[in-house]
Amino acid sequence: FLSTELTGPFNVIRKILHGTGNKESKAYIYNGMVFTVLFVLWRIGPMPALISALLQVYDLGFSKMPSSYDLYAFALFRLGLVLTLLPMLFNLFWGYQLVSGLIRFMTHRRTKKKRR
Repeated sequence: FLSTELTGPFNVIRKILHGTGNKESKAYIYNGMVFTVLFVLWRIGPMPALISALLQVYDLGFSKMPSSYDLYAFALFRLGLVLTLLPMLFNLFWGYQLVSGLIRFMTHRRTKKKRR
């Protein structure tokens, strides 16, 4: 999960450019495009493999109790599953926001160029 921080610097650069009034600059536009592509490839792309690995490790039979009937271990096991999937859900949400924003930007920019 540490490798997901590859996108962090691009997000910081985007916020700095936005805060300094350079929202219309080429640096802001290119940085946003690189940030979106890296976010999707680095954070969303590996999700199917991660979820597949989780499904192989965790037995999702929620009605089954462990053979030792250790309720504490059973609860901890389920909590671990939820806490593992939660960051993935956040990344899916932000990935959707980034991609839809990029699509809106590209279509808006294309219609702006046609008007000129």
